[in-house]
Amino acid sequence: MTLRSIILTPLFMLVCAAGFAQPVEHLQSNGDITNEGVITIYGNARISQPTIGGQVEYRRDRADSQWVAHTTYQHLLLGGRSRKMLVDPLRPVRTTQMFRTTDSLVLVDLIPSTIIEALDSVNHRGRINPWGTQGTLRLSGAVRQPATGDGSVPVLEIANADAVDLFNNSALRVTDRLDLQNGRVENSVQSNLVLDSAAWIWRRAEGSLRTEVRTQGSMHLRWYGDSALVSGPEVPSSRTILDSLQQDVLLGVTLSSDAWVNKHLSLTGSLMTEQSDTLRHIVYLASTQDPTFINAWAEVDGTLQRTRLLNGPRMAMNNTYAWMQFQSPQQQASVRQLRIRSKPLTRPLPLTDILYKVDRSLELTFLDSADRQVVDSTYDMSMGWGWRTPNETTQDLLGKEPQIVLLRYDGSLYQQYGFSQTPTQVSPESIPLWRYSSTQFIRAGGRYAFGMSASPIWVLRGRVFLEGAMRSIGDTASPRMAADLVLRGLLPSTPPAIYPYTFDTKPLGDTASVLADSVVDWVTLEFRKDLVTPGAPEHIETVLLSTSGLLLDPRTMRERAIDSIQPGFYHLVIRHRNHLSVATADPILIDRSNAQASVDFTRGSGLLGGAASQRLVSAYGDRRYFAMTAGNIDGGSGLLTNTEVITNDDLLGIWTNRLLANRYSIFDTNLDGVVTTLDWDTSWNNRGRDNSAIPR
Repeated sequence: MTLRSIILTPLFMLVCAAGFAQPVEHLQSNGDITNEGVITIYGNARISQPTIGGQVEYRRDRADSQWVAHTTYQHLLLGGRSRKMLVDPLRPVRTTQMFRTTDSLVLVDLIPSTIIEALDSVNHRGRINPWGTQGTLRLSGAVRQPATGDGSVPVLEIANADAVDLFNNSALRVTDRLDLQNGRVENSVQSNLVLDSAAWIWRRAEGSLRTEVRTQGSMHLRWYGDSALVSGPEVPSSRTILDSLQQDVLLGVTLSSDAWVNKHLSLTGSLMTEQSDTLRHIVYLASTQDPTFINAWAEVDGTLQRTRLLNGPRMAMNNTYAWMQFQSPQQQASVRQLRIRSKPLTRPLPLTDILYKVDRSLELTFLDSADRQVVDSTYDMSMGWGWRTPNETTQDLLGKEPQIVLLRYDGSLYQQYGFSQTPTQVSPESIPLWRYSSTQFIRAGGRYAFGMSASPIWVLRGRVFLEGAMRSIGDTASPRMAADLVLRGLLPSTPPAIYPYTFDTKPLGDTASVLADSVVDWVTLEFRKDLVTPGAPEHIETVLLSTSGLLLDPRTMRERAIDSIQPGFYHLVIRHRNHLSVATADPILIDRSNAQASVDFTRGSGLLGGAASQRLVSAYGDRRYFAMTAGNIDGGSGLLTNTEVITNDDLLGIWTNRLLANRYSIFDTNLDGVVTTLDWDTSWNNRGRDNSAIPR
């Protein structure tokens, strides 16, 4: 039966199979209604078919109920003053083109186990479950979905990847939860969503808002899902609106603005407050309630500021093991706010400081009620602190964790500060494993770190170039070496068992944690008391060379801290597997008092043999640059005893192996991974060059 228009009252029903109407209380269809017009229903309805076309209107206008059939409608209109009962738990009410409620007198009684799902336009002016906190309207179309109206719904789910467009001065009201599952809500100041007081916004990474929603009081916010997320306008700009913030994304959420939390902060995953080094935000906790860390590794990665402090009890801060405490009003003094910036996996600045430090930086700021910094030494605080091990414990600190204490930067270096409990404790969780401790008598803000109170003897701050690896040379560009061996996957992560690396008797600790694309090759640095006596040097370090010429610790990719050497004066000798060695002519003081010293071999001055011991490779800017001379391969091949002279034997060795490709080879003098006549040319151009005054 095809219907153009029919009105059904409580006294009539339509039986499609018989083709006639008879007076009964309900519309009960077990057949198939093909509707291309409008069906208006004033009684209850049950339709067994899965879909029905045209427009179906429920318009009972009495102060009692009207039962709505659960099926998929093309157009569905709900009107009249009777309560619309949607109580079938087996299937939702779905619309493919339009869902409409006519006005605020329309009350919809929607049981929790079912939903209204709109796949296209929505014009909602009625009220869904105004007496409860459950009842869901789901917008899940496959194309952009227009929505308007000023009706209310407890739960509004947005699940349209192509977006939901609010228009016509919409003011759709959400009484319990706005759930941003997928797609963007194109809202504006004129057409917006309105949250009732104490309602929630839930958001996954795939869902978003164009702008802030309107609120009628306080609100709560929850992030959830399986993908990392960057916050958006779901975070209110007002300082007083957001009561609770719940972060349930295990992969973390990054803030794109400040967030003011007025009651409770709960973290299942970490909350990152910094989008970059220069774009930083703050989580303000304007409550005396402590944050809750559901998982042991969850933390505020960045800055947390507590704006309501208590004296007496401990107050939790950025992670499970971070807290602060003022034990009396006298100790708190004028401090009314505390800001802690805690950055995991971050070496505390400045990097020129020579102390061994955990890879976690810390900054404290003490503020009064007017946001002014409180004068140091007027307050006295105790603090708990912790870091994750082993991923934040540097190689130099492994096994020394019980000696780690709180350090403070005094403008020139980090020094032990306050009274730290030692040894540091181990958390009961195994993954990740935290180390933690506490410190009393903190009376100053500034930069802090966790590390050793005793500093290394010296820090290797050196620079050297290898002629063969130079690619940017001459007078028009800043000199730079190539990282071809790393880029071709040929550079070993440990020093190979060839000259000169076999001279180092302790190379096991020199495995590179990562071979960055700025690494050129391995070199050794020898510390010798004199340049006359042959034999083993007093100390050797095997390090990586960067494209800019820096000598880097392979474990940290930073300047190498040296502590296993006796203080004193030493000549420094740099050796490479197929370049002539270079040495400082004068000894250098290796001692904590000279820890800031640097040795620049690229200047060609202060070397044994002077500038002639190297090759001039560039005159860029206002200075000349020198590099170690390429082409000396017999040290690694064992062809000659005297390996600091480039001879015909070096040339012969390269020529004989000129067809080697994709190999880490001593015959590859230009360090590009292939042995060709270019490598022979390099050695030929340097034939006869002699640095044999450097002892072996």
